[in-house]
Amino acid sequence: MKTAKQILLLVLLLTFANNIYAQWTITLGPGTANGNTLYRVGETIYAGTDAGAYKSTNNGDNWILINNGFIGSSHGVRDFAYTNQKLWCAAFGSGLYFSTDNGNNWNREYGNLTNGTSVKVTASNSQYVYRNDNSGWIHWTTNNGSNWTIMSQGNYPYGPNSLIINDNLLYAGDYDGFHWSILGGTSWTRVNGNLTGDAIRINKLKYANNKIYIATRAGIWSSTNTGINWTNLNLALSTVAINTLSVLDQNIFIGTSDNLYLSINDGNNWNSIYLGLPTSTTITSIAYNSNYLFVMLQTGIVYRRPLSDFGIIGIQSISSEVPDNYHLSQNYPNPFNPTTNINFNVPKSGFVKITVYDINGREISMPVNQEMTPGSYKVDFDGSSLSSGIYYYTMTGGDFAETKKMMLVK
Repeated sequence: MKTAKQILLLVLLLTFANNIYAQWTITLGPGTANGNTLYRVGETIYAGTDAGAYKSTNNGDNWILINNGFIGSSHGVRDFAYTNQKLWCAAFGSGLYFSTDNGNNWNREYGNLTNGTSVKVTASNSQYVYRNDNSGWIHWTTNNGSNWTIMSQGNYPYGPNSLIINDNLLYAGDYDGFHWSILGGTSWTRVNGNLTGDAIRINKLKYANNKIYIATRAGIWSSTNTGINWTNLNLALSTVAINTLSVLDQNIFIGTSDNLYLSINDGNNWNSIYLGLPTSTTITSIAYNSNYLFVMLQTGIVYRRPLSDFGIIGIQSISSEVPDNYHLSQNYPNPFNPTTNINFNVPKSGFVKITVYDINGREISMPVNQEMTPGSYKVDFDGSSLSSGIYYYTMTGGDFAETKKMMLVK
């Protein structure tokens, strides 16, 4: 006789199999020049193309060109970063810009740099902003760009393709491999572990599930020990160049030159979800908000699909007003059967996790595990596959940590 957990898994797999054939919806823009990047701030999606920056506040129903303040005619937007109510924009051929009004107006930031026009990637948290420029070096600032410190010691990345911050470490990926440095430092350590050949040629980095994920020219890999050891997450794609990736809880999305794949179990199994997109079109970027998955094609066109097509319950934004402090609310309803809501506040940009444990301290689920921008949110927790009993959920973010108790009654 099938257990409740087995029945739930079967239902999810059947739902997923049916939804593989659901349709993608083309959004109304940008699609006028080469597409480079997608970036989420709250429910707003920003898009960077060789024609500049765009944003959509209504799930792609409309896109607004937001180039006001860009200097010159060459401003291919390669990357965005957001912290402390300031949106940063890396424009290759134009410079590093910041906006305090959600991209409606931009200001160029040079500080003490002399080679500042071709900015490729950025990363930021509540204290640091990182950038590289046409010198190839990475620099950091703690005063919003007035002064920059160069990072040129050790096995440094030269012209990185991706930068991310996790806790007190900066990670960089380039065509020479994986690098890390302490925030505020000037020296680098390169750690490729068992990566060889095209697997050291990194296109994109992500941190989630206590792992580093890398999209390389030879598949997708992950590491739990800062690059000392790497695990190939899809042997069938070991010789395929992965252009981009995005991670939402245990769901991993990867894009190639002619396909789009999804794993709903942290890389153990994969399915193509490309059907409905234009054939033989390169995927350059992937992003999501509370309700939709967005993919950008090399043509600059952006498509979307509901996350529910893949059985994913998204995190819902309740308010974009910046709260004073982190806060974790008591779940409601409580007791519950089988779903309950968990509300929480995030006062500053950073990595936030909500983890559910059983009464013995075993991790059951991680409904929130991602970079988040300031605001108030709600996430649903589904206990359909669990037995009745007491469970605990813990929220961590910055220096904040809080645990609450909830009861599942079937």
